[in-house]
Amino acid sequence: MQRKVFLAGVCLMLMLSGCSSGKVMPAVKQIAVMKNMTQDQDEETTEKILISEREEQLPDGEYSHIYDECNACSGEELRIYNNYLEWLYQTRKLTASVVITQNLGGQTPEEYAKNRYEALPDAEKQNGILFLINNDTYQDYIYTAGSGQHWISAYEIRIALAQATPALVEKRYTDAFEILLTLGEKVPPYVLGWTDVLTDTEISEFSQLAQQKQCAVILFTFPDDAKELDSKILSWEKEHPAKSYLFLDPKKKLCRTDGNVSENLKEELLNTWEKESLPQGIRKFFEKMQN
Repeated sequence: MQRKVFLAGVCLMLMLSGCSSGKVMPAVKQIAVMKNMTQDQDEETTEKILISEREEQLPDGEYSHIYDECNACSGEELRIYNNYLEWLYQTRKLTASVVITQNLGGQTPEEYAKNRYEALPDAEKQNGILFLINNDTYQDYIYTAGSGQHWISAYEIRIALAQATPALVEKRYTDAFEILLTLGEKVPPYVLGWTDVLTDTEISEFSQLAQQKQCAVILFTFPDDAKELDSKILSWEKEHPAKSYLFLDPKKKLCRTDGNVSENLKEELLNTWEKESLPQGIRKFFEKMQN
């Protein structure tokens, strides 16, 4: 079974990597070390909150994000982790799905994952991640697109798969979900839509501020028709709940605000944008928002 071979290979690789010092760390301890390799330094001193412990904070998933073709999980387990994937979409506009299958139809895991992702019903899935739990050839795979590919590195994917392999070998699927699905949180939340006009540093900065102040910054092309624009804004607000919103059209240099926002803020923001830059205009928005 390839999962078992992969797990043995990971353990061997880690043991060999310790030979230069003349000491070999026990394999169990080495795997435990691997589980911390992708965490930020600040997170190393903070106990990770499991997805299953966040149930009350998660939205009710309107759509199905988990395709369990092997009946590997209970209905309750599917509900909790499906709600988590819905939360990833609401906070990051990240189309995240899980496929558990025992029939790849002769395709490679990479081909199968890519084809399943492209066949998803979500019409706006340029940003996404699909987790393939492969019970056919036992070579699991993670497919990413758009912001998922940009913010989640191939290295982080390899580490997550290595961490999840012991659970998958033992068919502890929800334990594997706790490791794999949280990769989606690498994508910064609450800065959504057409973000290529901002640098990664700016997106990370604005994402932190948006979380603190419960706001969302959404960049997209404004329709010329006012009613169509209103409809689009309502759609954004329904799919991505927040207390306050900043809507921006970088090409047309237009903005709209909604929620708990003062009436004169739009004028201040546009003035800063015109005299300085779009990022400075966004900073002006956050300056005026209450925590």
